[in-house]
Amino acid sequence: MKPVAITLLIGALMGWSIQPASAEGDVERGRLISQKHCSRYHVIGDFNNHGGIGSTPSFQMLVNYMDDYKVRFETFYARNPHPSLITIEGLATTVEQTQHGTEPIKLPQQAVEDILVFVETLHNKKLCYSLMTKKVMAIWNAAITIYYSLH
Repeated sequence: MKPVAITLLIGALMGWSIQPASAEGDVERGRLISQKHCSRYHVIGDFNNHGGIGSTPSFQMLVNYMDDYKVRFETFYARNPHPSLITIEGLATTVEQTQHGTEPIKLPQQAVEDILVFVETLHNKKLCYSLMTKKVMAIWNAAITIYYSLH
């Protein structure tokens, strides 16, 4: 069974109404929503080249290297870890408190469509060199830490 089907099945069993977005959103609204809420975890275009969390994929990587990126963005709220952070009005169980101590994110259904059309603008754009730089710097910092702890 494909990961998308598993996600949709789990969501259905948990009582979520999971409906793919129709991609009739607003690019600017999608950009603003992504920058405000998603940039905590993901690198998004040129907005936060050195931001995000190293273990999360950048929006550019998802759009340019994942064949199923549209489905991933259409149903992101049902994919881990998003259900513990995000409520999409009318589509998913309401998150009252996150496990991470951050404020839950509550978005209207339109936001899913807005984000989807925004990420389309990242399609075929060159991945930021900073993604590689960030990983190289993390390795370098770890090596320096180990070196100084031994000397």
